[in-house]
Amino acid sequence: SKSIQSHAQLHANLSWSLDLFGKQAAEVDAARSSADAAALDAEAARLALAGTVTQAYVALDRAYFLADVADETVKQREGVLRLTAGRVNSGLDSKASDEQAKALLAIAKEDLIRANAVRDLAVHQIAALIGRGADAYDISRPNLNRGALVLPAVLPADLLARRADVAAAKTRIDAATSGRQAAHQAFYPDVNLVGAAGFAAIGLSALFSGSSGQYGIGPAIHLPIFDAGELRAKYAGATAQLDEAVASYNESVVTAVRQTSDAITQLQSLE
Repeated sequence: SKSIQSHAQLHANLSWSLDLFGKQAAEVDAARSSADAAALDAEAARLALAGTVTQAYVALDRAYFLADVADETVKQREGVLRLTAGRVNSGLDSKASDEQAKALLAIAKEDLIRANAVRDLAVHQIAALIGRGADAYDISRPNLNRGALVLPAVLPADLLARRADVAAAKTRIDAATSGRQAAHQAFYPDVNLVGAAGFAAIGLSALFSGSSGQYGIGPAIHLPIFDAGELRAKYAGATAQLDEAVASYNESVVTAVRQTSDAITQLQSLE
């Protein structure tokens, strides 16, 4: 007699890296540091935008005051023109004085137009910085507390480490260091535990019975392939990235010191 039997199989392959040499841990550290640096970059961008908006708002306040001065100057020169015209009509002054007063009034009116234009431009700048258009041009006149902050007698340079851009540059050094470590560990083999588990049986009815279970586990070693110095080139590239990160950090610190020193000098000069 003839019979037909089905052979059923259900297997899963598993693999676990032992990471004996720390390559994967270094790659994780590099990725984490890069993510932290990106977050600090975003914070630095927010601080820069906030600072720019603040400066634009102060500039708007100043523009309002200059427009007030220009308007007052126009009123004063209108009064001078009236007095001069009266003196000319009384024969106490020459016609040239009248023409000079008219010219000075015309200059004052021109200055007033220019001051109002500067004020309007300051409004436009603020609207653009906050991502708005002409619907935000109704910004009211600022009412600022003009009490200047007193600078501390001692301003440690270590405070610059709190700047987001400096912290981001420092974090990129950590990422580059971990990246070079991972590139160095690539010279060593990868050691994995490879396992298989499942069921195999003749016929579907016996597939999930205890006797049909199969399993196995063993180590798998993958040696690195030295292809025309590829690993050495990657390590050299990772080292160059570290050097670049260090140079970028140094530049960030020097720039922060210069910007802070310039700001202190300007404040002292204004005082």
